[in-house]
Amino acid sequence: MPKIGRFTSDEAKADYLRIYDAWAERWPIPSTVVDVETSFGTTRVRKSGSGTGAPVLLLPGTSGNGLVWQRFIEDFASERVVYTPDVIGWPGRCVQTAPVRDGADVAKWVVETLDGLGEDRVHLAGNSLGAWMAGMVGVYYSDRLASLTMFEPGGATFAKPKWSLLLKFLAAGLRPTPERMRKLNAWLTPRAQ
Repeated sequence: MPKIGRFTSDEAKADYLRIYDAWAERWPIPSTVVDVETSFGTTRVRKSGSGTGAPVLLLPGTSGNGLVWQRFIEDFASERVVYTPDVIGWPGRCVQTAPVRDGADVAKWVVETLDGLGEDRVHLAGNSLGAWMAGMVGVYYSDRLASLTMFEPGGATFAKPKWSLLLKFLAAGLRPTPERMRKLNAWLTPRAQ
């Protein structure tokens, strides 16, 4: 059953948001922060750059947030407006109030975020799981896209994953402990260690 993303404790939330805010202060170009109300909760979006034409909206990979684009934002925003949202239900400054149940809900959340930003069409790009999310917008709301770009989409974006992969996720998710989640994350991102 889909759940609402939350921190494990008030202390964990305070620690995370302190680090998040310190990282946000390092954003290399002028930007504004907008909180957009959607039917899934409040979405935090950072707006950078200026220019004419359809803006760019960038979706991060698994458990990422809009700040992951920091090292690329100067190039992306050199000629256009670029939006880098946190993902509802993932670590960041969104406040989720309703579960996101499937790909249709993901697409609806992105489109409601665009509506809240006052944007009709965007160049939508996503990395990894964000690429799958972008693909869902293409499936359900292609009229809202000026273009669709997928950076390093996972195998499950285009094909069914192997049972061994699903079993790894199941083993970690049935009884999630900090240690199991660390092991799964280390396995998923071996070069990030």
